[in-house]
Amino acid sequence: MQVISPRLSSILKMLLEAERPVSVEQLSQTLGASRRTIFRELEGADQALRDTPLRLKTIIGEGMLLTGNEEGKAMLRSLLGGGTGLPQNKQDRQVLLAFLLMEAGEIQKLYYYARALGVSEATISLDMDALKKRLRPFELSLIRRQGQGAELIGAEANIRRAMVDVIRQLEEPADFVKRFEHPSPDAFEGVRRLLREEWLPRLDWMTDESLTMLELQLAVMVERVRRHQLLPGVRQAAAGLPRRLANQLCDSIESRFTIGLPSAEREAAATLIRACRAKRINPLDVNDAAAYSRVQNLTYRMIDRFDAALSHSLKLNEDLVNGLSMHLWSAIVRLKEDLELPSEMRDQIRRDFPEVFAKSRHAAKVLEQELGVRVPDSEVAFIASHFGAAMMHLGERGSRRVVLKAGIICVAGIGVSYMMASQVRRGFKGELETVVGDWNNPEEWSEYDLLISSIPLEYGLCPVVVVSPILTPEDYETIRKVLSGHTANRTDELPKLAGSLHERLDRASRRLTELAAMLRDFSRLSIHADCSFDELAKATGYRFGSRPESGSRIYEDLMAREAIATQVIPRLGVVLLHARTDGVSRPVIGIVSPENGRFTGEYFSGARGCLVMLAPKRSDKGILEVFGCISGALVEDDVLLGAVCGGDEALTYTRVEAALLQYLYDYWNDSLSH
Repeated sequence: MQVISPRLSSILKMLLEAERPVSVEQLSQTLGASRRTIFRELEGADQALRDTPLRLKTIIGEGMLLTGNEEGKAMLRSLLGGGTGLPQNKQDRQVLLAFLLMEAGEIQKLYYYARALGVSEATISLDMDALKKRLRPFELSLIRRQGQGAELIGAEANIRRAMVDVIRQLEEPADFVKRFEHPSPDAFEGVRRLLREEWLPRLDWMTDESLTMLELQLAVMVERVRRHQLLPGVRQAAAGLPRRLANQLCDSIESRFTIGLPSAEREAAATLIRACRAKRINPLDVNDAAAYSRVQNLTYRMIDRFDAALSHSLKLNEDLVNGLSMHLWSAIVRLKEDLELPSEMRDQIRRDFPEVFAKSRHAAKVLEQELGVRVPDSEVAFIASHFGAAMMHLGERGSRRVVLKAGIICVAGIGVSYMMASQVRRGFKGELETVVGDWNNPEEWSEYDLLISSIPLEYGLCPVVVVSPILTPEDYETIRKVLSGHTANRTDELPKLAGSLHERLDRASRRLTELAAMLRDFSRLSIHADCSFDELAKATGYRFGSRPESGSRIYEDLMAREAIATQVIPRLGVVLLHARTDGVSRPVIGIVSPENGRFTGEYFSGARGCLVMLAPKRSDKGILEVFGCISGALVEDDVLLGAVCGGDEALTYTRVEAALLQYLYDYWNDSLSH
């Protein structure tokens, strides 16, 4: 039998005790509810009675009558008596009262709420006074009218947000469903099955708490639409993939629940999807240069606010900049729409990393000033996970000697993944190299000596240690036991440093010579704005080749690289031409600038400049690290990006030089000093 609402339970109890048909007017007067409310409740009567031999019969001109034998009536009495039950404490009672107010949609006497909750009208009056403060942030007003009762006034969108907020405060959504029937069990379970079974392959980029948020919001949407309480017209969500995904998901919901979802509901669903956090890569990122620039600007300002003294070093941390930027893509949507993700780590991060949490709260003021809203502690906790990982990395630089390789597997998002990795590295210096792995790609796990995961994994090729995202002392001890019993040793497989200072300096000298030649040969090429990518690759090859005949080889390697993945980066407005090729004998860097400041071909998506990086095919790993440093600077350094896009050869050279200086600083600390 389905869970029965308090109002329908009262109706059925009246009909059970009646020997003659009961009119809707009688039900309305006795329960203190309108005729429309009674009719709406009676729509669920057949479903409530389906597991009993009783049936509800309408007798024209007289009213409603329960038909069936005494055994069936005894069964229904038992079910109603032990069904949802009444709230056992003030907090639960106020939760149920809030939902009764939200679903009423009209003024109701206090007598109705008192009867439904099994308390006096005076108690209901006190509960309503307490609820006013809880509902105020959602722009909902609880209005009391002398002699008439009380009603909740506010926009439908705000009522839905308040419902989800109350659900989320309970320990388990299932407990709420069992007790209060909103959303109804079939709505909640139906949405959950739809997302977790049919749709999971298309939503597996979302973190688990985002999927939970989406479940709750959509379940409430289904229930409100069933009650014909629709959203008014809302502003249009972002076009492209979020809208297509939302429309397809709404089509599935319509089919499962046999309801219609108008455009306003679909736009709201698209906004919800955009508000979800990604684990590692967000497929919904739009190629919007202005939006990307805004996010990057916010990221750098937050880093400055977090710790001005360390901001320069933190901005050089690619994991922090990229991870925090990706987080902000969805966080901005959540903050604008007043959506809050559940965060199990909030209290633990605040307790175990108080300084990082406090500085992250300070950094979040950048968002508050920019958006004009308050950033909740749950959002600060996610931000703190990114900063915490970066701070741990600063303390680790140059202090590890790798023995075993540990794959870090976490479904909570890239910031938490790197924070886990940093905790493991800090706790096992000189024993573990950590690599953040893809939980959805077990093929790559074979290169790890052990897996450290926040979720249980079935994998038999190496030990698996399950830990909390914020490691506990027990987690460290478990990892220690696995290390003690692990006989594998990867020391011989890892790159080794030469033993003597002479050999180290020799390598450093060769690296400095390579960098000096790369800077000396730095140059700029101009090309017509309406060129094709093919023409760009050919011109680049013949301009930067080490010999006249090298141009065709560079061209072929650039086109082969483009076939794997495009080198056009629309959200940065730049082309990053890079390849390993026999067309050069030493590393090459330069820029190519379109005439009139922008490539006009559709393939370039409005790119305004091109950075060229070519390395000999037999280059060692160090040169690739150099190029990685420069490409990272292109993302982190707005001045460098602007110089490349503007064709400013002198400024580009200066910013590349600065990036290489930082590389040399890290190279000395990480390699030469050991």
